[in-house]
Amino acid sequence: MKNRFEHYLDHQKEKSENTILYGKAIMIAMTGGHVHSWTKFQKKVYYNHDTMTFEEIGSKLGSSKQNAYKAHRSAVKKVRRIIQELLKDRDYFRTI
Repeated sequence: MKNRFEHYLDHQKEKSENTILYGKAIMIAMTGGHVHSWTKFQKKVYYNHDTMTFEEIGSKLGSSKQNAYKAHRSAVKKVRRIIQELLKDRDYFRTI
């Protein structure tokens, strides 16, 4: 029983640590002038994708659904690159 409980605690710690890393990555992507920062279009597409389809986003922002999809995919890649940098060096956020 003790081993399972310790595993649960470790799993919860890992989950919260991943959430913190993701939050830091979003903050870095939102800052302007950074190598991996988002453009305004990428920001709008990334945050609207939760509630809208790419076709709806494209028509709302005056673009095609393919362009909205490419912008979303690029934004996700940038967040992943930032997360990889944060995993290598935890102080990466302080260098901005």
